[in-house]
Amino acid sequence: SSFMDVNKLLHWFSGNIGYHHVHHVNSSIPFYRLPETMAAIPELQNPGRINLTPVSIFKCLRLKLWDEEQDKMVSFKAI
Repeated sequence: SSFMDVNKLLHWFSGNIGYHHVHHVNSSIPFYRLPETMAAIPELQNPGRINLTPVSIFKCLRLKLWDEEQDKMVSFKAI
């Protein structure tokens, strides 16, 4: 599980995008309840962190495939 570090205003405007993966666990959870839900589920207490810096965004543009063995996104070249 990962968590995207964004400020509170961006969380609100984006429908809590930093918690969006929790919505995929249960799509009936509305965006405004996602932080509360994440806090209530022990398995989600220590998520990995994702920062949206210009460099990290640029590096992500080359990632296209999910590698299940590595448990991460990879490029076509890496496969």
